Amino acid sequence: MLQAIGIGYFVFGEVPTPLMLAGAALVIAASVLIIWREHRLGLERDRQRKVMTPQGQKKSFANPLRAGRMGAVIPWGGRIMCQIFAGQDPGEYEPVRRHLRLNGQSTSIRLERSFWEIIDATAAEQGMTTPAFVSTLHSEVLELRGEAPNFTSLLRCACLIRMGQQRPIRAEAMAAE
Repeated sequence: MLQAIGIGYFVFGEVPTPLMLAGAALVIAASVLIIWREHRLGLERDRQRKVMTPQGQKKSFANPLRAGRMGAVIPWGGRIMCQIFAGQDPGEYEPVRRHLRLNGQSTSIRLERSFWEIIDATAAEQGMTTPAFVSTLHSEVLELRGEAPNFTSLLRCACLIRMGQQRPIRAEAMAAE
């Protein structure tokens, strides 16, 4: 803004009026106030983001997505939610690629290790190998719905359904909601 007044004066010979100067001062003061307020809010958000890790150490999360929007920490089952999700073993969500045959065609499927463990256990319960189980599931999907646009997503959702079947919801928990 000061540059515009200077350019107007030196290049175009425009003399700033007192009303123009008062308006410029108002805009500058408002900008300084906003910068100061945002700085204070940023410091407050940083203080709110400090949480205790499972090992009891204080840790600050600079990324707002890891600590919740605006630094909110959400309790979940007596623990802080970001500790439950962020504190998991990286090996559990490491992607694993397996090569197998679906309807006679060689392909590979890439899923996180946790999902493969669920699929392996489900296949064993069915008395099948994992490739035979996945191939059977793929054939059944083709028969019922036609080609699955994203078979790996279907496998992940099947794992979630399977996990839901293994953990029945208590009637007390549903009544409390």
